[in-house]
Formats: sequence, C-alpha cells, structure tokens
Amino acid sequence: MTQLMNIKEERTDALNGSIVIDLKANEYLPQVDKALKEHQKKASMPGFRPGKVPFGVVKKMYGKSVLLEEVNKILSDSLYNYISEKKLNILGNPIPNSEKTGKVDFDNPADLSFVYDLGFAPEFKLDISNAQTFKFYEIKVTEEELLKAVENITKRNGKLVEVEMAEENDLLHGIFTEVDDNGNVVEGGVTSHADVALARVKDDNIRNTLSLLKKGANTIVEPEKISDNDTDRAAMLGITKEQEATVAGKKFKFELEAIKHLEPAEINEELLTKMYPAGDVKTIDDLKKQIEKDIKKYFEVESERKLKNDIVLELLKKTNLTLPDAFLKRWLLVINEKGATAEQIEQEYDSYKDGLKWQLIENRVISENQIAVSEDELKEGIRREVLRQFEYFGMPDPGEEVLQSMIVNFMKNKDEIRKVNDKMYDEKTLGLYKEKFNIQKVEVTQEEFYNLAAAQ
Repeated sequence: MTQLMNIKEERTDALNGSIVIDLKANEYLPQVDKALKEHQKKASMPGFRPGKVPFGVVKKMYGKSVLLEEVNKILSDSLYNYISEKKLNILGNPIPNSEKTGKVDFDNPADLSFVYDLGFAPEFKLDISNAQTFKFYEIKVTEEELLKAVENITKRNGKLVEVEMAEENDLLHGIFTEVDDNGNVVEGGVTSHADVALARVKDDNIRNTLSLLKKGANTIVEPEKISDNDTDRAAMLGITKEQEATVAGKKFKFELEAIKHLEPAEINEELLTKMYPAGDVKTIDDLKKQIEKDIKKYFEVESERKLKNDIVLELLKKTNLTLPDAFLKRWLLVINEKGATAEQIEQEYDSYKDGLKWQLIENRVISENQIAVSEDELKEGIRREVLRQFEYFGMPDPGEEVLQSMIVNFMKNKDEIRKVNDKMYDEKTLGLYKEKFNIQKVEVTQEEFYNLAAAQ
C-alpha cells in the first residue's frame, strides 16, 4: 500500500484530539482499478464469456462499492499504523467525525479528507508503598462454631425414621387434596403427595395444628399460610408456578401419612473414614481440627478477595486520574450492540469509568513491575484448574494420561485460557501488593468478617 504522507495529529487538550488524513486521488484510485480488474476476471454476464465482461461494464456495476471498500482499507491501515508508530496511548477506538469529514463523490473521485476523533489515556502518578496500610482478616473459629459444624455433619449424614409424635424440626408426609368451602373434595381438583417441613411453616396456628396431627388424621389448610414462596407452594402441590396462581386462596385437605424425624448419625470410625478416606481423621478432636482447617482455608480466599477489593477502592480514591468523558460516552454509544440510548449510557457511565480507571492503574502496575505469565506458568495454571475441577466434584486424581488429554482439550477453549491467564495475573499482582503495602493481620470471627464485607 502507498505510504500516505498527509496524515497528522491535532490535539485539543491533553485528553482529546484528532487525526486528519488527506487522501489524494492518486493514492487510492490505483487500488480501486486493481480491485475492479480482479472483479473483471471473475465476472460472468449473459452475452459475455466468463472473465471477458468489458471493464467499463464492471466499473459501472461495482465501481462505487469497490471505491468505498478500498478507501476504507487504506484509511484503516493508515490510521492504526500511525497510532502504532507514534505510540499514541488512546482509549477506545478512533471515532469518524462526520461533521469535519468531506463527502465522497463516487461519480467524480477526487482528493479526500477524513477526520477521526481520539480520546487519550491520562498521565498520572501512582503511589504503591508501605506507607499505606491494609488489613488482612484471619478467621478465629470458636468452640461453639466447631460444635455447630459437627452437629450439621451428624444431621447431613443422619437418616429419617418414622415417629408417632411430631417435633418442631420434623417432616410431615401426606396428601394435599383440593376441597370446596364445605370441605368436599373438588372433582378434578389438585391433589399431591408432599413433605411439609414444620419449622418452615409460615403461620403459627397452622404449624401448631399440623404438629398435633396423628397418622391418618387430616385438617383443612390454605397453602399460602404454609409457605409465602410461590415456587415452593407449586412444588408442594405438584403443579407449575403458572398453575399455582390459579389456586391462590383455595383450600386443601392435608391428610397425614407419616411423621419423619431426622436421626443424627453417630460420629464413629465408619463415618470419619467415609468423609476422610485418607485416614488422618480418627477422633472427634481430629474432626474439629480438620473443620477448623477447612474454615480457615475457605476464609483465606475470601480475605484475599476483600484485601484486593480494599486496595482497588483505595487506589481509585487516591489516584488523581481524569478521563476524556465526553469522548468515551460517544464511543460507548457507537459500539453498543444492545441499542442503548445516550441517557442509558449516562446512567451507567460512572460504573464503566471506575472499571476503566482501575484497568489503567493495574496496567501501570503490571508494566512498571514487569509482571508477566510465561507459557510454562500458564500450562501449570491450566493443570491446577483441571485438578481443581476434579477436587470440586469429589472425584479422584484422573492419572497423568487422562489429565494430559483433558489439558489439551481445555487449551482449545480460548475463553477458558483467558480466564486462567487473568486469574494468574490477579495472583501475581496481589502478591506484589502484599510486598509493597503494609499488610496488617487482624483476627476476627466469621460473623465479624461477614459484617465487614457487607459494609463495603
């Protein structure tokens, strides 16, 4: 392609400017003629042999579209080559300025002039030093929480047994049958076998009535007084959510068939071996230590997430960073695929703006500290991700041959590779922040941590 000489940058201010491209006719017409001749070689029309259609006919048929296509190619290549060569740090993409760009006369091609508006990334100072203090929360697990966790394990591994009298946490299994105001069964009405959890019954009076029922006895109920969730009510009555709306306010007879009581499992060697096949948990004390370890491991990830979030918020607040807002709003309107209006862009702009500011800050951190993820590191990260998925679903190590096959398949998915790559950059930048900032470890309970996280 011909190297264009008439291209220049014009700055309005530090954040806004434009690129002006003056395109001479002799810089694009040869490209147009060349493209038309290629069309001529392939053209086929009645009365002419393939490839022998006269050039004038081909030009009349395709001239305007080819002219537009070739001019756009030249402009695009020239524009982005110039930005690359001049190392212009722009935000978004150049926007054609229709008001300043001349009109193209397809019938009489001549010299053309095009203007593209630009938004530039701002210059800013970034302070990352141990003068700034951030808190890293370590979870203190109380004896009460450990005992509660053990109790939950016994319940999860317990079994349901039938009993004669109901207690507050029991399940009532019975039949719901639609009835009229006189208690008569509605012919063709709704009927369903279902379990009712006493503890979740909404109405106190209904709960008390149900808890006193004996096997074979019945009572009249309104589903809305058992549950205030329409999805749960639909499941209880064995109908769809849409059908549930048609029985609102209607009465049902509930006949008790069985009372099911959860009998907690005993903490013994059989249960512990089932839960921890490695055999390193043999006593209830071992179990409590393992639970504490698991809780701390879970909250370590959550604490790191909170630490990163605290750092992001602080750096956004402390870094003086101004953006070309008007340009960016125009650009968002141009690229928006969902047809958002200018008003919608305005409403959502602050959220986008903070995201872009953080991207600029973190890119600076990565650049100045030469943070990079090598190909070998990426492969190891993918290996860890595949193994993590096996661990998440409670599956055993698949073995090296199967693992390698899965890694190969994983690497065919560009979106998954990008996610792993981004995760590894996050890990490396967080590691840098831990080195650079003054990180103060603070011990808190689970409840305190949740309250701190919710306060953000």
